[in-house]
Amino acid sequence: MDSTQIILVRKMTPPPRSTQYLDGLRGCAAVVVFIHHYSRAYLRNHMEHGYGFGDHQSILQLPILCLIYSGFPMVAIFYVISGHVLSYKPVHDPQAGRLLVTLGSPAFRRGIRLFVPPIVSTFLVMLAIQCNFYDTTGQPGLHRFDSFGGQFHDWGRFVRLELLSIWSWDDSTSYRYDPNLWTITSEFQCSMLLLLSHLLLAQKSPGVRLVFWLLFAVYAIQNGIFEAALFHIGAFIAELRARSPLTRKGYNGLYRYYCIIAVTGGAYFASYPDREGARTPTFSWLPSLTSWQPFEDCRAWQMLGAIILVLGLSGDNRLQRPLLSPVAQYLGRISYGIYLCHGPLLNIAQRPLLVFVWDFFTPEDDSNAAFWAGFFIVLPAMFLCLLFLATAFWWLVDKPSTRLARWLEITCMVTEVKEGQGRH
Repeated sequence: MDSTQIILVRKMTPPPRSTQYLDGLRGCAAVVVFIHHYSRAYLRNHMEHGYGFGDHQSILQLPILCLIYSGFPMVAIFYVISGHVLSYKPVHDPQAGRLLVTLGSPAFRRGIRLFVPPIVSTFLVMLAIQCNFYDTTGQPGLHRFDSFGGQFHDWGRFVRLELLSIWSWDDSTSYRYDPNLWTITSEFQCSMLLLLSHLLLAQKSPGVRLVFWLLFAVYAIQNGIFEAALFHIGAFIAELRARSPLTRKGYNGLYRYYCIIAVTGGAYFASYPDREGARTPTFSWLPSLTSWQPFEDCRAWQMLGAIILVLGLSGDNRLQRPLLSPVAQYLGRISYGIYLCHGPLLNIAQRPLLVFVWDFFTPEDDSNAAFWAGFFIVLPAMFLCLLFLATAFWWLVDKPSTRLARWLEITCMVTEVKEGQGRH
């Protein structure tokens, strides 16, 4: 390895991270998304309503407790985390001389990092469909072809026209080989938009950047692009954490109580029901706080909760400690595998396992007790299978794709440097 390569490798080596708690948070959120999709097929009406509306009186529908199965707030947390992490280096190393490396490196690697794993996972789904393991009913546009060639061609069209549809903000794409992949495309779009924003704000004062992040988020919310708003709020939190003396290590006192209140309040807002929130006793007072049209959508309240929760966590090391535990950090490492594997796993195994358990315990009984017994027996079994699959996916696909992105970047950068030297 020559000196140029050594310098580039050193530049690409990440500094000690103060954002490791976000990895743990991402891992926990991925598990909640799995629970959400596991439960939704059978408990959708229960999950969409809050405690106190009509006959909905389950303790698991109470604010904050309902977050153990709430999907969209976790996706909102994903976006805030991504914006925060992508902004970490530009915020902490704003020197103009390093700007191209600081912004160019994640821009170059982001597409490979995001799209290679789902291309592999959907290829495996395609094989499962051909082998009659995968249930295509209930997924519009997805069906089994008689020949492998026809199935492969259909999968190729899916990758090209749906998974890689990065030029449109239209949310009508079905993502038929895995409906959960809509977040991957928007992750890439918002990542590029955020990096462009950092380029726009290069060498601007921190105050100007903070104002911009907030104004852009408001603009995006007004236009219904919640994902872009969450990314830019993540950048706002990163900027605030880097510049504000209140967020520095060692600060205590009232600010710590503020962080606790923020995390609790954020969890409460994130618990806003998907349906009939304005008529749910525990949330009916919220719509009266604002007449802003975006907040007629339940996702706006859930998004606000995710923002406040991450903001509160970012300011207190004590609150971050559970997310720094070995279990949380492990879940964070395999979180992408959890997200990509849980949908196909549920499609293939959930219903057969539930039916088997229900028949085993009560072959002629359709009681409520039998349903819940099967539900809670299969859930941990499915989760253990998911952990195994996600770990294997992390080792065999996720980590190699990350190394591939880094290798390609180093190779391309060294080639450019050598060509530049040759011209001189």
